[in-house]
Amino acid sequence: MPTLRCLSWPNRVSRVARSPRAISRGRRSPTWRSPNCDFSNCDFSEAGFTRCTFSSCKFTGANLTESMLRLVEMCDSTCAYAFFTKAKLEDAAFRATDFVHADISEARLRRAAFDDVRFAGTSFFRTSLAGVDLSTCQMSDIVLSDTMSELRGCSMDLFQAAGIARRLGVIVKD
Repeated sequence: MPTLRCLSWPNRVSRVARSPRAISRGRRSPTWRSPNCDFSNCDFSEAGFTRCTFSSCKFTGANLTESMLRLVEMCDSTCAYAFFTKAKLEDAAFRATDFVHADISEARLRRAAFDDVRFAGTSFFRTSLAGVDLSTCQMSDIVLSDTMSELRGCSMDLFQAAGIARRLGVIVKD
């Protein structure tokens, strides 16, 4: 099994986790709070996060491939160039977080909420956004499949919808 090494973690989580699921296993406290931590370039692949709050944290280039984020709240954080490929996000809330050039492809979103999140160059390839409200988010140059089926069932504002229509070749007039 891979070994995680992030020296900025608090001691109660452990600096070296032997199992990728050690972060959520065996914790009796209802919530783990992580303010102002730098998890840049950390390998959290196949890790499980449950009842965690990340505030003003950096996940720049972090690998969260096939990870599980359940009951997680992330606010005022940076996930630029992070990998959420095949991750499971359940009951997760993201506020004022930057996902510039992040990879959220083939992820499973259940009751995920995004408020004032920046998606620029973010890949949603094969990630269903059904039921997700993106109306308060900033979106530009997001990566989708040719059919754009990822957007089926999501909510967005008029300007975002016009941008998507332009990608389909529709000429939008004022």
